[in-house]
Amino acid sequence: MTRFGCVEQCDKDDVRMFLKTIGRERNISKATVQKYCAYYRSFWEYLDMEPVVWNNIKIPNNPNKPKMKKEEFTKEEYNFVLQSLGKANDKTSQLLKHVVAIAAHTGARQEAITRMEYNEDQQSLWFPALKYEENERIIPAHPHIKNDLKIWSENKRSKSWIGNEFSERKKALGFSKTQTFHSLRRTFMTELRYANANYTSIQYMVGHNYNKTVTDIYIGHKHSESRLRGLRKEIEKLDLRLDVA
Repeated sequence: MTRFGCVEQCDKDDVRMFLKTIGRERNISKATVQKYCAYYRSFWEYLDMEPVVWNNIKIPNNPNKPKMKKEEFTKEEYNFVLQSLGKANDKTSQLLKHVVAIAAHTGARQEAITRMEYNEDQQSLWFPALKYEENERIIPAHPHIKNDLKIWSENKRSKSWIGNEFSERKKALGFSKTQTFHSLRRTFMTELRYANANYTSIQYMVGHNYNKTVTDIYIGHKHSESRLRGLRKEIEKLDLRLDVA
């Protein structure tokens, strides 16, 4: 409380500047500053002052704190995760194993995986438009994850379940903070590029913004059979299995 006198009321501009400054000076994250905000709100209530000044404050990211760069899982690391989950003698690990396989073979984010629809007859996946994926899309189901898709479709869990369970297990396996569930998305894109898959097709399959005209030329019109055939040809270039000596 060195910036404000304990009996001095302040307005939202004062609070906003204080939180912005403390984040920079102490080089702490946005999440930590938000916790500070909650503590100060409680302290203001204790002092019988108006705590409303601490409500609904938009806290900026700390420009001095570098963003953590996510790294993809290599083929070897991906297979190590699958094998470790498979050896675990609990239902959660077994279900998570299917989710990991789906993520690595679709490039889908956690929420997309929880909301996707699997068409077993057509062997295709529908993903809705989401916050970071403006367009809904239909992509082919990779042949290596047919069983994973069937089991997950019958036993879906929430986005937070995926994030929490994966984070706990990958940490126990010794992976660093730079490798997260999102890293499986990077694995999908990186391995497809190594396999010389069409770049426009990769962009479409992971839900990135794309040029509609160019996409229609290269991989067919929206939701058409020709588009699905074109995408299937590209996605089947992905092979995350390790060579057996």
